[in-house]
Amino acid sequence: MLETLEDRKTKLISYLETVDINETWRQRLTDEKKLGVTTQVYLFYPELFWNIFSESDHDSQASEEELSKLCIAGYLYFGSILLQDKLLDTRVVSSYESVLQISWMQEECLRILSTIFPPDSPFWNLWVERRNEYFSSVALQTQETPLTLSEYEQLADGKSAFGKVAIDCCYSLFKTKRNQAHHARLVQSHVYFSIGVQVLDDIEDMEEDFNTRQINLVLQWAQSKAREKSIPDLHNIRDIKKFVYVSGVYGNLIDLACDYLQKALHETKDIPKAEKWKACILYKLRKALQRKQVFTIYTKELYAKMHYSTTKVCEHNSVTPAACLEKALKFVFDQQEAGGQWTDMVTNAGFSNVWTTGFVLSNVSGSEAYPAEKNKAITFLLENQIQNSLWGYSQRWNVADADSSTNVLMALYRNNALDNNLIGQWIEKFIIEGGFTTYADEAVLRKALPEFKNFDGWTQAHGCVSALAFYFLSMLPGAYEKEYEQLKYTLLDACAEDNLVEGYWWTSPIYASTYLVRGILTNEKTHAPSDAVTDIIENILKKKDVQENFGTAFDRESAFYTALVLDMLCTTRHVYITYKKEADELAKWLMHRQLTDGSFYPSYILRVPAPDIREPADIENWSTEAAMPVNVVKKDIMRLYTAAVVCSAMMKYNKCLT
Repeated sequence: MLETLEDRKTKLISYLETVDINETWRQRLTDEKKLGVTTQVYLFYPELFWNIFSESDHDSQASEEELSKLCIAGYLYFGSILLQDKLLDTRVVSSYESVLQISWMQEECLRILSTIFPPDSPFWNLWVERRNEYFSSVALQTQETPLTLSEYEQLADGKSAFGKVAIDCCYSLFKTKRNQAHHARLVQSHVYFSIGVQVLDDIEDMEEDFNTRQINLVLQWAQSKAREKSIPDLHNIRDIKKFVYVSGVYGNLIDLACDYLQKALHETKDIPKAEKWKACILYKLRKALQRKQVFTIYTKELYAKMHYSTTKVCEHNSVTPAACLEKALKFVFDQQEAGGQWTDMVTNAGFSNVWTTGFVLSNVSGSEAYPAEKNKAITFLLENQIQNSLWGYSQRWNVADADSSTNVLMALYRNNALDNNLIGQWIEKFIIEGGFTTYADEAVLRKALPEFKNFDGWTQAHGCVSALAFYFLSMLPGAYEKEYEQLKYTLLDACAEDNLVEGYWWTSPIYASTYLVRGILTNEKTHAPSDAVTDIIENILKKKDVQENFGTAFDRESAFYTALVLDMLCTTRHVYITYKKEADELAKWLMHRQLTDGSFYPSYILRVPAPDIREPADIENWSTEAAMPVNVVKKDIMRLYTAAVVCSAMMKYNKCLT
């Protein structure tokens, strides 16, 4: 689209230089700042539909000349409509010059179109139809009473009626029986698209429309919802905005916008050469889903803030390791959803429920409690394989990754529900030179995340992903001894000067380093730790701070990393006895940080580098803003990752005490 945009800008500038026009208007029409992102799409709007209708035997040179004319004519008319809408919205003519400019732009557009379509062309019948649709929308804009949804749809479609002229032009130039069917479906697609976009615009313009008393679906629904709840009329925008978010109006409207955009996309199904129009719809749909994601983060954080405990157990009761484990398990299973899944951790792919469910189930599987709930989780995981193979981040993120797959495979293995054939698929897909990669297929990533161009960082081998995979391999029979040994020496070689493995996705080397140690100890449990393993353990323990826990650069305290270290020290009896003092201190620290609902405060445990970043250490300033897509650190805001690793650690610690 960028190449198209630059090409069209150049042709517009060249055209404007050939016409006798007010110099101020010429500058306005070509000013990058005044064009704006939303306006610039109209520079190539007809091009979104051109290839759908054009015939291969049509003269290519004539086609390009006609397309250029249509793009310039379309931009002039769309621009005039935007100026006209501004006058209608404000109901104030601040400058008569604007009225003159609108008149000239529409006149010039019609002059260009008349060179393409003769007076007797059926195109002009369609033009009159669009004009009347627009006029109807103007009448609706001045209506004093609230609009029905049907009237709102008519308003949104009518305001964008001249957008359909781009479809009409292409159809009229290449009129065939096949194109007649495509024309009808594309017009309907445009209707749905316009309504969806108008809903999103109403959300964006809520405050502006309130101040200018414009028709706005968000404001209308908010007032209606307030009346349903017997809440007095909302008279200031601050109260309205708050009510829109907490009442569910915002979420309902985002869903409504997404529904219209999905319908717009559905209408393009099986229409050949519709990629550019589909991309336009998908761009808006992604924006809507991003809004929904931000709202979901907000509501989940609000739920956790309002419902999760902030009081420590030790302030009211004596604490024991067994009681700590029991309360942590209860918290975890209380958060399990009806479908068997757990949901936590949000990235630019939204909230995770597949990776999270695999992670949580794997960590709580050592307990015999909650068997029915575990079976529900297993069913959820088995039903959410990608093409009956491996697993991805969530139900909505249909891209397999090694870390999600490893956690799920480990959870299934620990519950005797694993199809061993999947292990071979997992190894074949993700193991590369240097260890395990998170994503094996760059082409799939490009399709899923078109806003990024370079995925070198995400497709290289990752120490943290490799360490978890190594730990899983350590549990398996000798059939995978080759892969186990390969990863073992790769990870040991990757140890930095402090004998720790630096991960890619996690905020501390404790994650990868503890899984490396646990993998070696699990596989070689009859032997005392080697010097190399002892060195790693000693260097991990040096990371403990004066608060007797393992924090990060973003948190003074982290129950997550502290529990990982305790879990490591309790992997074998020999290691526990050797480091009993340290293990007891860590267990005591965790017990005294547990909250009355069984949870623990979350901490910034995950980091998401941009996909082209090979070395996360190169990023100097990590964002903590939850809505940021990349180069950001993340909390487990629903506290599930932390609670799950505490469960695993306390299970092993309790066994070591007996």
